[in-house]
Amino acid sequence: MGPTENLKIVKVHPKSPEYHKIEQFFTTKGANFPVKKIARIQNKTLYQQYSVKKRDIELNNPKGHQNEQRLFHGTASKPIPQINENGFNRSYCGVNGTVFGSGVYFAAKSSYSENFAVPDFHGNRHMYVARVLTGENIRTDSSTLHLPNKPRSVRPYDSGGDPSQGIYVIFHDAQVYPEYLITF
Repeated sequence: MGPTENLKIVKVHPKSPEYHKIEQFFTTKGANFPVKKIARIQNKTLYQQYSVKKRDIELNNPKGHQNEQRLFHGTASKPIPQINENGFNRSYCGVNGTVFGSGVYFAAKSSYSENFAVPDFHGNRHMYVARVLTGENIRTDSSTLHLPNKPRSVRPYDSGGDPSQGIYVIFHDAQVYPEYLITF
């Protein structure tokens, strides 16, 4: 990637260890479809924003707390260029419902996110593998517009959703980095 280039989409070679690792992550988390293609998203600006937010969360949560997870996000093909360039955006929340609040939804199981991967004209479906800063989580509901503060703190929880179901809702766009896009 050149010094003036911000975004690069890199096709991951199907015989590479990287491809095998992401494909295995996708299939062992419940996906029932063969992978057709994997692309690595390299976006300097999004990665820098994510790194700053990650450091902030690490400094403000108990030492040793799991603050980051790799999670899935199924999508239609239309928003892919926008997500690759600008990241996930809470302004679009509600397209598939807001059971756990007005944020961007991610799942620990690819089989759950499969339901939101709408087939394109060619029958291809798409799912992101994203780095997500879930940090300290609280169960939220459909009325949640923003996260409540942690007990005895002015800092809000880091994510909402229902961790017992492996569903996480992010209310701050810099807490997610779209790392890979799987076509299946």
